[in-house]
Amino acid sequence: MNKLNNNPKNLLKQKCFQFSIDVIHFAKSLDFNTINQILLKQLIRSATSIGANIVEAFGSGTKRGFFNFFSLRTRDSNQSQV
Repeated sequence: MNKLNNNPKNLLKQKCFQFSIDVIHFAKSLDFNTINQILLKQLIRSATSIGANIVEAFGSGTKRGFFNFFSLRTRDSNQSQV
């Protein structure tokens, strides 16, 4: 492993990215039909937005801004719990 993996920020980003990939692979493994089409699309949108929200939270200028943004987005991510 490289030095980037030791940084907690990078580790969190990597885990979010891997989660997104796992959800996409899961969705691909299912039949894409009219019954589950809407649910799969929402699951993929929700799962992939988590990483984007984490990156945006790290971009906030202050610790307080990070924690405020992060706490709001944590609630959003509960939609993707499997």
